[in-house]
Amino acid sequence: MIQKAFNHPFGKRSFQALGSLLITWSMVSCFSPSVPIKQKAKYDLDVYWENEKKPDRPFQVIDQVVIQEEMPLTDEQRRTRGPMVGRGNDARQKNRLTEMLVKKAEDIGANAVMDVKYKYYTTATSNGYIMEGTAVLYRGD
Repeated sequence: MIQKAFNHPFGKRSFQALGSLLITWSMVSCFSPSVPIKQKAKYDLDVYWENEKKPDRPFQVIDQVVIQEEMPLTDEQRRTRGPMVGRGNDARQKNRLTEMLVKKAEDIGANAVMDVKYKYYTTATSNGYIMEGTAVLYRGD
């Protein structure tokens, strides 16, 4: 028996392309990066990072606020050979640290924290961070 090829309005390549597109879309739609590419968190006080424009409002400097911590490497971090991808803070941890800095500034009566700097470091035996900023009080509030 001779079978005729089924001719449909879309060619075989169209179905292959559609299948590839669906597979790619399903893989990408499930992807959620461990470090969000851009995340603008809300805090109880205004936070101005060191590379951001200062507020337009008049303000008075209260004091410097600093949080820092150094912790030993975990066993898993020590076993890792090659790139140190298991070290460092992700965006959620950085937001938590910023919240701690904001709380410290709030405790001394600030309305905002300016020139916030964040540094993370790692050595052969430990990880650490320093986050600092200038606590300010808006004038005229």
